[in-house]
Amino acid sequence: MAAAPAAAAAVVAPAAVAGTPVTAPSVGVFWRAPEPGAAPFVEVGQRVEAGTELCIVEVMKLMNRVTAPVSGTIAAVHVGNGDAVEFGTSLFTIAPE
Repeated sequence: MAAAPAAAAAVVAPAAVAGTPVTAPSVGVFWRAPEPGAAPFVEVGQRVEAGTELCIVEVMKLMNRVTAPVSGTIAAVHVGNGDAVEFGTSLFTIAPE
């Protein structure tokens, strides 16, 4: 059973947004926040530096932190909190500066 969403966010198709994609490093469950009820790591429109923590992909209770590969602005979130993701699934798009 999935936990309640950390925050409601519009999910946008990856092809609809230009920028650098951030993809899932493995199969797992996508979490936008560090724990249930906490604020998301990032929001659409937020500026991030390369290395900023964006989300967690949980695999068999192991939490894998996903970081920004480039600096820029979060242009879109492509999956919902608690959704199952596959290796390579587009999670975010970061618009260049």
